[in-house]
Amino acid sequence: SLIPFIEHNDVNQALMSSNMQCQAVLLSQSKKCIVGTGLESQAALDSESSAIAEHKERSFIPMLKRSFYQ
Repeated sequence: SLIPFIEHNDVNQALMSSNMQCQAVLLSQSKKCIVGTGLESQAALDSESSAIAEHKERSFIPMLKRSFYQ
């Protein structure tokens, strides 16, 4: 459900897109996507690899020492 306009893609392209999502790498500085499905924020929360700031004024997040390659 994170592939926009999947109903308009052919089967091979949709399969390739879903396989490419499995190979995605976390970004240290992410940007807002141009085309979205509306489920990106929920996917980020479910991955438990995102840090969410409680206060907008104090949004500095120190480097996490957790290894993502386990």
